[in-house]
Amino acid sequence: MSVLPRPDGDRDISLNRINGPFPHLSFNEDPGAVNTLFETMAPESVVLMVRFPAVTFSAFRSSELMCNAFKSIVPEPCEVRIIPHQRNLFSIILTPKSGIPFDAMQVNALLKLFQRALEDVCGLASITDLDQIPAVLPLQRVGSVDHLQQNIANLNQLLETIVQRKFRIQFQPITSLKEPKVFGYEALVRMPQDGIMNRPGLYYQAADRARLVSWLDIACQEKCFEEAQKAGVRDHLFINMDAEGLSYFEVAERSLKEQAESRGISPSRVVIEITERQMVGDYPKLLHDIERLREQGFKIAIDDAGEGYSSLRSIADMLPEFVKIDRAMIRSIENNGARQSLLRSVVDFSERIGAQVIAEGVETRDELDCVMDQGVTLVQGYLLGKPNDGFRGVRREMREYVSMRCETIKRRKRSVAFAISDIKLNGVTFTLDTPSEQILNKIQKNPDLESVILLNEGRIEGLLMREDVMRHYDGCKTDASEVLLKALDRKPMIVDKSESIESVAQKMALRPINRSHHDALVEENGVFSGRIPVRVILRALAEQSKQNTQRI
Repeated sequence: MSVLPRPDGDRDISLNRINGPFPHLSFNEDPGAVNTLFETMAPESVVLMVRFPAVTFSAFRSSELMCNAFKSIVPEPCEVRIIPHQRNLFSIILTPKSGIPFDAMQVNALLKLFQRALEDVCGLASITDLDQIPAVLPLQRVGSVDHLQQNIANLNQLLETIVQRKFRIQFQPITSLKEPKVFGYEALVRMPQDGIMNRPGLYYQAADRARLVSWLDIACQEKCFEEAQKAGVRDHLFINMDAEGLSYFEVAERSLKEQAESRGISPSRVVIEITERQMVGDYPKLLHDIERLREQGFKIAIDDAGEGYSSLRSIADMLPEFVKIDRAMIRSIENNGARQSLLRSVVDFSERIGAQVIAEGVETRDELDCVMDQGVTLVQGYLLGKPNDGFRGVRREMREYVSMRCETIKRRKRSVAFAISDIKLNGVTFTLDTPSEQILNKIQKNPDLESVILLNEGRIEGLLMREDVMRHYDGCKTDASEVLLKALDRKPMIVDKSESIESVAQKMALRPINRSHHDALVEENGVFSGRIPVRVILRALAEQSKQNTQRI
């Protein structure tokens, strides 16, 4: 075995001589190609060095033959890149799209299959002279000693955590907006923070490298059932499962149903959450596992819908009882009309197949108002309840607020005219004595923030629209006070909360063109009460017109 040092010294590349002679290996003629090779290789990559007979084929013809050979042998979706070094010497970089590296047996099998396929496409199968047959050698990264020791240390901590059940479980409420009351709880695994792996993601990375994902998953589910029994679960229990963990139950001593029932938990109250990233692999197998769980009484939820590319297909194929919308889609959704439309379409689609939509990560009242307006009936997030060691209900304040919003939505559906108080949004406010740098920093770091309202003891003193502020801002060279003064609307449009939609829309239409995009600000007894973006007025007008047409 010969070793070619990596330029940065971090890793070595070993050349394993497996299949035939490989004389005169030299990179001196094209060092640039070597740098490209090092930069392109990923940790999971396999590189095959191929040397063609000196006068057999041109470089272009050689590349074409190698591509044709690979088409018939590559065992899974891979990215293939060919890098020429000399006229007849090439590196073929094979990177699995799954991110999981080939093991030694797979590399050896791949090498033999490629050699055979290459000889076939070259028409050299009958040649007995070894010098006339393309030679192939594998080249793989070998981690440094420090890297291997770190992996071993992570594995030891992972095994200790699994065997001794050193993690804990917290429960976050999922609230029904129809009642309002707690509909169920999601069991969230909290890994220990006192070892070398101080973030939950590191445990799952270590488990994935060691092929222990299913063991970690099963240990977590057993702990979930145990803690749920201690806390006296009476509502739905949502637990996260990996597709690999689902398959494991086929050969486990006890089924998931037996584990739940041994803790006094009915499978009919357990919801298995499956994330979209797990659904793009062995899809038919996953559907089979899901059907088996349903036969045992469990319900299914698609987790993080909206994050991946296959949401609608996954919902249509799996026919889940619940669809959980990812936090990234919910964040500041009140300021994003496109995401609102997408959420509405998912809600409509889910209703047609009998599924309920859960909005995850709801943290503000504006977000809550918006998801309720789009027809969402189940919500999870810090606004309605944080994760806790036991089961806690919804605060009285939020129950009353949700009830009020439900009545508002019902009134909208019944009435011919909307009031401004029905559609206003909360706003980000600052007092007049707030430093300009603080206000500008808030606007800069929050791209979803549309506006800022300046108040003096609750009274409206001015409006800053993000679009105007950023137009006047010129990096750190511009004084913050100067930027805000240029962008400040000292006489914003102010309306009373009792005004009608039509009245406010007419006032907006009469504003100067340079203020046509500005929010209208709502007052109640002379004090700021909310804001109305132009798009909200337009959407309310359209909905009101639709209702009037339906009544006719």
